[in-house]
Amino acid sequence: ILCYVGFLANDLLLNALYDVRPVESRPGAANLIYERAHRALVRCIDHAPQPRAWQAYAAKEIFGGTFFGMMDILKRAAREFAAIRTNAPLPTVCLTGEIYVRHDPFANNFMIRELEARGIRVKFAHFGEWIEYADIVNKDILKSSNTPLDITISHLIRYVMNTIYKPIANILKWPER
Repeated sequence: ILCYVGFLANDLLLNALYDVRPVESRPGAANLIYERAHRALVRCIDHAPQPRAWQAYAAKEIFGGTFFGMMDILKRAAREFAAIRTNAPLPTVCLTGEIYVRHDPFANNFMIRELEARGIRVKFAHFGEWIEYADIVNKDILKSSNTPLDITISHLIRYVMNTIYKPIANILKWPER
């Protein structure tokens, strides 16, 4: 659960970087915000307690809205990103494709940087998108096999994604998921 939340938190951080970097008021400021927040997220994961009753601890973190300390880091980064974002209108594209290639800058020939250099904002098909896709496929497989469907995991996935996304989206004025 901790790693899953970490993946989603990093997805949001990358989305904020890609949203703001092409229109930042000070060149390089978005990268500094991202790097500082990313290091803080990694520290949250590295230093997370490992209690014996991890289910209760995880439930408290998830349903209490702190998400292992990551929510505060994301909100702070979102406010910093919002402060340096200008309103310059840019054409926007969505980068999708094979999950490894789209996530590794070397493998995709630094596609996001290249597009940004040409005045194009990039929306990114994040890692969490793959988790959502796998969840949908698994539900379809279970339905077609007449297996009783336990949707608890699906509900948890959606709850975590939506709960982490909403405050960051509000700060950065993004649309609903």
